[in-house]
Amino acid sequence: MSLLIIKLFFTNHRFKEYTGLVNTYSEISSLLHEHCYPEFEPKNDLGINEVKGAWNKVETAEKEREYALNTVFNLRCKQDEYLYKSKIHVAWLHETIENTNSRNFPDTAAACTKLAGQEEDFKKNEISSKAQERDGLYVQHQSIIEIIDEEDYPEFEVPSEQTPQVIAELWTKLQSALTERASALANEQIKLGDEERAKLLQDNEDFWVKIQAIARGRAQRKKIQDMKDHYQQHEDDIIKVQSVWRAKIAGKHYRALSIFLFIYLFYFFLSLILSFSKKKKKKKKK
Repeated sequence: MSLLIIKLFFTNHRFKEYTGLVNTYSEISSLLHEHCYPEFEPKNDLGINEVKGAWNKVETAEKEREYALNTVFNLRCKQDEYLYKSKIHVAWLHETIENTNSRNFPDTAAACTKLAGQEEDFKKNEISSKAQERDGLYVQHQSIIEIIDEEDYPEFEVPSEQTPQVIAELWTKLQSALTERASALANEQIKLGDEERAKLLQDNEDFWVKIQAIARGRAQRKKIQDMKDHYQQHEDDIIKVQSVWRAKIAGKHYRALSIFLFIYLFYFFLSLILSFSKKKKKKKKK
C-alpha cells in the first residue's frame, strides 16, 4: 500500500510539472506572437512536442506496467484461491472415501433401510454439490494455465496431491467405493432380513403352523368354490362336452363289442362246420 501511495504522489508531482511546462510554453508563444518576435525554439530537442511525446511514452509505459501488475495480481489471487479450494476439496475426498470403505452397518434390516435412504440423499445433495465444485476447480486451473501461456509467466506449481489429474483419480475411487458400499449394504440388508424372518418363524413356530393350515384350508375351499361357480356359469357347455365324450366312449365300446361278437360267431360257426364234416367222414367209413 505504501508503494502505491508513493507511486501516486510521484505521478501527480510529475504530471503537475508537465502541465506547468506546457502552460509556460503556451505563455511564451503567446507573448512572442503578440510582439511579433521570432518563434521560441528550444535547443537540444527540448521542444514542447518532444516533451509531449516523451510524456505520452511515459503514460503508455505506465499503462502497460499497470496492466501487467493487475494481471500478475489477478493471477496470484486465482492461484491462491485454487490452492485453498483444492486443498479443502482433496481433504473432503480422502475423508469421504475412507468413510465409504467402512463396513460398519447397523444390526437390523430396518436400520439398514434407513441408512440406504440417507446415503441416497447424500449422493443427490452432497455428491452433486461437490461435483460442481470439482468442475469449477478444473475450469479455474485451465484459466490459470491459459493466462500463463498468453503472458509467458512462470509455470504454476501445484502440489502433486492437488493437481486436476489426482482429483480426477480420487473421484474415480470415490464412485467405485460408493458403488461397492451400496452393493454391500443391500446384501447386508437382505441377510439381516432373512435372519430376522427365520428367527420370527422359529420363535412362533406353532402360530405359523396354524396360519399355514388355515391358509391351505381357505385355498382349498376357494378352489372348490371356484370350480362350483365355473360349473354353474358353463353348465350347458359342460353338459355338451360330457355328452360328446360319453358318445365317443360308447362308440368305442360298441365297436369293441361288435368285433368281439364277430370273432365269437366266426369261431362258433367254424367249430360247427368242422364237427359236421367229421360226422360225415365217420358215416362214410361205416
